[in-house]
Amino acid sequence: MSNVISKRLASLSPFRSSLARLLALLGPVRTKYVIGLIGRVSIATIERLYIAYVAKLSLDAMIANDVPLFNSSLLQWVVFYLGYLLIAPFIVYVWRSAIAEGTAHIRETVFSHLQRLPLGYHESHHSGESLSILTNDVTAAERAYQDDLMMLFEA
Repeated sequence: MSNVISKRLASLSPFRSSLARLLALLGPVRTKYVIGLIGRVSIATIERLYIAYVAKLSLDAMIANDVPLFNSSLLQWVVFYLGYLLIAPFIVYVWRSAIAEGTAHIRETVFSHLQRLPLGYHESHHSGESLSILTNDVTAAERAYQDDLMMLFEA
């Protein structure tokens, strides 16, 4: 049994190291990003579950022809969304600002590294290679922070 578990953990090792490396690139905003990501996933999950609950209450009220229960379920829905509208923008702001700050940190790190490279490197390599790193690769990392990790944790 422990052999099966160790094989399973070994198969997850590349994923864990890639995730750890991706989060390490965020630098000083890593904690802010993780808090924002967890908050964003939590609030989306709570919204889905609560809407399903209110829909069930509303349908039960319609089937039973119970007007007070139907009005109560609608009131609960309105109160929930008012609270959601107050909390969700703050959580999304924390998450998005961490992505923007983290991406800026990555760009600054890559740029300072390119500046420290010897002149011979720049003479022997195409300038388009450096520009490609600064644009395409950093944009791919930003997309991973915005979409891919969000999808991973929502699943």
